[in-house]
Amino acid sequence: MPNAFIADGVYFSMMFNAAIFYLNYGFLVGKKLFSQPKLYLLLASSVWMLVSFLETLADIYQLNAIAFLFTSDVGLTLLLYNFQVNAGYWVLSIVLKLTVDWLSQINSRKEIELQQTETELALLKSQVHPHFLFNTLNTLFSSAYEYGDTNTADGIGKLSHLLRYMLYETQEKKVKLENEIEYLENYIDLQKMRFSKEVSVIFNVEGKVEGYYIAPMMLITLVENAFKHGISPAVKTEIEINLEIQNNKLFFQVINVRLRARAKTELEGSSGGLGLVNLKKRLDLLYPQKHSLDTHVLDNNFVARLELL
Repeated sequence: MPNAFIADGVYFSMMFNAAIFYLNYGFLVGKKLFSQPKLYLLLASSVWMLVSFLETLADIYQLNAIAFLFTSDVGLTLLLYNFQVNAGYWVLSIVLKLTVDWLSQINSRKEIELQQTETELALLKSQVHPHFLFNTLNTLFSSAYEYGDTNTADGIGKLSHLLRYMLYETQEKKVKLENEIEYLENYIDLQKMRFSKEVSVIFNVEGKVEGYYIAPMMLITLVENAFKHGISPAVKTEIEINLEIQNNKLFFQVINVRLRARAKTELEGSSGGLGLVNLKKRLDLLYPQKHSLDTHVLDNNFVARLELL
């Protein structure tokens, strides 16, 4: 090959090499290699051959421009050479992409393990005082029954069950849905003791909940949010809670009256609070790509809907 061709060819050939590298690295490997391997091979090989042919045509055009005596053997040699070089960039892009993704997964795993460790330490710290409170509640429960104050005794009993659930069952990664429902019912009953005249609570459960497992304390945030923002001593309000199991999917919806406007959050844009933001983070960690959380205002009602796949 003429020296002029080799010198000038470095500039435009690198553009073709870069096209092979970045198309494979930035799009094909991440999007198709593992999810659709056959389609990946088809697309990647098509891009490889197309770019190699275009590069060969560019080589031929440049050779003609410098009046080089061009033959079919020269064209075939250039084509085979471009195939080999571009194949090298193709393999290099795969190796680099997989290496970068692997290192990224290691870092993400370390961050998650660190977060879990910090959470476990926080839970251990928080259990010191609740154990004392738990024992005190049992004492008050016995005392209330002894003196005939059954309403107070029932309230203390429910609060004791709530605390027992929070202390022990939440240590598991998954709990029975029946236990989570019982926890919600105890919480609702305690809230109704506080707001017996101000609030009416409807709690509907449909579908087969037996045998369904869920991450603990995943539903309580939406119920707490309804009591926090949907209750007023001035007017009688209603909270509607619906839980349904359908085709092994969980649908959970809480509706409460929107009494006042709330600050915007990144989660729903118009209503909510820190509890919802934390719930979204937990869902992202525990149910990645397997959940849907939507909150919106409809007819002056705040609606929160959670789906778990």
